[in-house]
Amino acid sequence: MYKWSVVGMLWFVCLFNYADRQAIYSVFPLLKTEMGLTDVQLGIIGASFMWVYAMSAPLAGIIGDRFSRKTLIIGGLIFWSFITIATALSKMYWQLVLFRALEGLGEAFYFPASMSMLSDYHGRDTRSRAMSLHQSSVYAGTIAGGTIAGAMGQSFGWRSSFYLLGILGALLGLVLMLFLKEPVRGQAEVADAPVQGKFPPRGGSRQNAGTNRPMVLILMTVFVGANFVAAIVLTWMPSFLYRKFGMSLAAAGFSSTAYLQVASVLGVLRRRARGSSGAPPARRPHADAGDRAYRGSPIHLHDWVDRVDSCPYPRDGRLWILQGLLRRQHLGLAARRCPDRAAGHGGWRDERGGMGRRRHGADRDRPGISALRHERVDQRQLDHLSRRRATPRVRHSHIHA
Repeated sequence: MYKWSVVGMLWFVCLFNYADRQAIYSVFPLLKTEMGLTDVQLGIIGASFMWVYAMSAPLAGIIGDRFSRKTLIIGGLIFWSFITIATALSKMYWQLVLFRALEGLGEAFYFPASMSMLSDYHGRDTRSRAMSLHQSSVYAGTIAGGTIAGAMGQSFGWRSSFYLLGILGALLGLVLMLFLKEPVRGQAEVADAPVQGKFPPRGGSRQNAGTNRPMVLILMTVFVGANFVAAIVLTWMPSFLYRKFGMSLAAAGFSSTAYLQVASVLGVLRRRARGSSGAPPARRPHADAGDRAYRGSPIHLHDWVDRVDSCPYPRDGRLWILQGLLRRQHLGLAARRCPDRAAGHGGWRDERGGMGRRRHGADRDRPGISALRHERVDQRQLDHLSRRRATPRVRHSHIHA
């Protein structure tokens, strides 16, 4: 079907998107030698792309909602491909900074437009699968860019890979002019509406896209943190492997990208395995209300702490104190909150009214948490514990003459 052909075409566009941005990091050692650059200057070359990319992304999203996605995707591809070729023509430091910044501007328009286009071609039944397949091109492009730039750089000079990637990207843009078609906006939602029994409200997605929602801000923060680490690794790992371990540029470019990106691809494909609708797997049969109450109860925390009984390592006094406090303060509350679960956790009252372990029958020889979960106590003992916990303690003051 044509909608899967769109996924394939955008897959190659995204591959060049990431290959072009990653290529320069594998030839940092050659740039440093040829132009006499410092590590700070190399860092500015890498950061110029990211700064312009980040500042252009909101604008790219707004433009993507108002203009043809096909035009933005193909125009951006051809633009950044020519910038990649121009990078190979650079002879001075400021030229590298300028062209990297312009490349960030061109590539920023791709993702908002491509995600919008995929959402219109794929409804709720195939959208998650299509986006997962498209996302794999991010990692393939990163590996290809780092490896090709390193291999060609050590054999033909650092400029050779930029000529190759730029020319191939521009040719791909010309081919897509003939085969890529602009979909009708919202056609997938309209197709899904009869199944849901109603049509989607107009402008609903915009109303729900406000950044005042806490989850949006949380996800933005998580994404910033993840890319902060990824940018550092992808920028400097090729140079680190080249300098520290004496790897060739090709080996450094491959090793700095392949292992990390392959793990990321497996994570993306795992999401695809969850189902075409992206829905989480069904809950296990035992995950009922009682189980949820148990897992949120103090007795569940008590179970976790009681694992120290079978721990072979030395324990200091603080852990013993924590264990005792949890047993005293929480078992009565847990017995009232989920008595069906608490019934399997044994009695804890000793002669002095304190909390102590009591073993019954064959469970007397069970160590640690296993015994805790198999012990039994009658309802009278649990009721007694509940009454003790519910009754406030009265301190008697003694007046001395």
